[in-house]
Amino acid sequence: MEKYAVIDVGTNNILLLIARKQNDEIITLKKSSRTSALGRNMRADNITGAALARAKKILREYIQYCKFFTSNIIVVGTSTARRAANIKLLQTWLKSRFNINFKIISGEEEAYLNGLANLGDFAEFSQLLLFDVGGGSTEFTYVNDGKIDKMFSLELGIRRLHNEFSNMKNRLKYTREILRKLPKTKAKLVGIGGTVTSLVAISQNMDEYDTSKIHKQILTESELQTILSKLKNSNRKTLQKIMPFEPKRAEIILTGTMIVKEIVAYFGVQEILVSDKGLQYGILNLPRKKLEEYLGER
Repeated sequence: MEKYAVIDVGTNNILLLIARKQNDEIITLKKSSRTSALGRNMRADNITGAALARAKKILREYIQYCKFFTSNIIVVGTSTARRAANIKLLQTWLKSRFNINFKIISGEEEAYLNGLANLGDFAEFSQLLLFDVGGGSTEFTYVNDGKIDKMFSLELGIRRLHNEFSNMKNRLKYTREILRKLPKTKAKLVGIGGTVTSLVAISQNMDEYDTSKIHKQILTESELQTILSKLKNSNRKTLQKIMPFEPKRAEIILTGTMIVKEIVAYFGVQEILVSDKGLQYGILNLPRKKLEEYLGER
């Protein structure tokens, strides 16, 4: 019964999962999400000094907390880490300060891990399409008969859209164009990640985030439209009141909602299921030898 901590350094948020592996079961001990906005104002493929400082502060506090539970600490980076020319500043700092490796995973690997995280929870569906709307990219995982079939990673992320387009009209146009790269399917759609889970929390008027009321919940197209209309007519202060469970996400939630709604429209469905399990759970579902590769030399 080994304990592990997995830290996912995303474009907008840094996620922490501390869990215990017991046979084939993953028992969650602690989950946390904090906003670093690592990809904010990213220009010329460089993370800003302010964003690096925010990320270091969160990582320092997470790692210090993790050490009360385990020395098995895995840190992975996704879209912004893949793209940033100066990401070695963060990698070197983590290694020299804490002797922890910072593994940058490909978009396809990210999509695979998302699939691995959720196969068991949605086994009643012969076909699944899992999607994870992130800050820098969106991953799509096609599952057939319980096996991961195809994986796509699109350069469609909330922070990326904010950095590259100044208005919603152009963000919407880009979103519709890039979604055309995906093969259509009649599979059951499952949304993963902070955007869709926040939308469920908004629809349920949550003051505090409660994963037990999020995982495997249904989010309908009409609910998405209602939320989108509400967000469009809200200023930043009102947006923060709409999502008190994570007010720092308020500045990007409108764009995130638009992306989810366009995915739903593209595949022509009336509802999606929502998962609260992302790539961190996928990592812990890996075989022991592969898991050791993520830990690296210590």
